[in-house]
Amino acid sequence: MRFDLAPAWRTIDGIVDTFWASLPRLALASVLFVLFYFVGRGVNYSSSHLLRRRGRPVYVGQVIGKLLQLSTMILGILTAMAVVFPSFQAKDLIQLLGIGGVAIGFAFRDVLQNFLAGVILLLSAPFRIGDEIEYSGQRGEVEDIQIRATQLRAEDGRKVVIPNTNLFTTMVLVREGSRARTETNEPR
Repeated sequence: MRFDLAPAWRTIDGIVDTFWASLPRLALASVLFVLFYFVGRGVNYSSSHLLRRRGRPVYVGQVIGKLLQLSTMILGILTAMAVVFPSFQAKDLIQLLGIGGVAIGFAFRDVLQNFLAGVILLLSAPFRIGDEIEYSGQRGEVEDIQIRATQLRAEDGRKVVIPNTNLFTTMVLVREGSRARTETNEPR
């Protein structure tokens, strides 16, 4: 019994030739991705710095900067993929992400709601770190406003974590120093 290895060697030879032929495209895609990475970091720094200079809280600048950096990185990935795979089109990826996005959206509905509510709370700033707020019987000083939740320090020293969706959709009593105001964060 004799084995003919010639077809296997031809296949391996074809794979190696294809790799060497695509190496310049891989190098160009890598350079483009690194370029987009550094542009994204620059956009992050610039937007954070600009928002800080305009009097916005530091954490707002950080969130906006990270979102802009992420958008720039996604654009870089799409550009690199178009260079490596010339037949690749962004619409193909968008269609794939659309189908997967529905499944992910249902699976992470609460997480995504809290994320979007956190971004809106950070941008609209109905309360700031250091303000005293009261929500649903819980009262405390705002220690941190994160993308997912807001952390309070209650009068008895306990740490209270409230999901941002709850703060966004219901009435919150905000005490800034000596004056108090009521914030209604219900969707308009």
